[in-house]
Amino acid sequence: MKKRLSVLVVGIVIILFASFSVSEAYPFIEVEGYVLPDYSTLFDNGDGTSSLDVMYLFDVAYSAGGAEMNSLSVEFEKDIFVGYSFTLSDGSSAWVDPSDWTAIIDETPDSYYVLASGGTTIGEGESIRGMLNLTLYTEALTNVSWYDSSDILHDWGEGQIWSQSWMAGDTLGGGDGGSTAVPEPGSILLLGSALVGIGLMGRKIRMAGRR
Repeated sequence: MKKRLSVLVVGIVIILFASFSVSEAYPFIEVEGYVLPDYSTLFDNGDGTSSLDVMYLFDVAYSAGGAEMNSLSVEFEKDIFVGYSFTLSDGSSAWVDPSDWTAIIDETPDSYYVLASGGTTIGEGESIRGMLNLTLYTEALTNVSWYDSSDILHDWGEGQIWSQSWMAGDTLGGGDGGSTAVPEPGSILLLGSALVGIGLMGRKIRMAGRR
């Protein structure tokens, strides 16, 4: 089982990178990625780390030739993120919408990767969103970079707090990539009104493994 999972992970990574390479010449989709940390769930663990629920939202802003998003990868750098949980702060399960997408976690010495695939493909004007609970260094909530007591540098690799690298693949072999952005306060209010219902529905994310 472990071997099959490893082969699957490697396969998805290869597909994502191949899609990203093709997109340099054939940008079939343009995707906008956002992160919405729910600071009302923020909990100080008392060990220099904090945990909170975080929502990720990816909109397909443009599509050519009928291409639709069918895969997604989001990076979580280990010098920022300590861990993750598929149980939210209120005890409910992590979720994704559309609910027929499946996500697995891959891990390298430097980062965690959430690798997701459909399921229902995402066309122009449509979006995919999901929420999980993350644990990160408390310092990362207010500083883009800092040195810890061991003189080790921690920094948000994309240059801004909550800015994370992502890649998306599409049904025509193209794709897009970039960094997540935290929406402006006004946008958060608009998004929030649409997302509250989804969050209350508590759609479960189908995971290949749980921690």
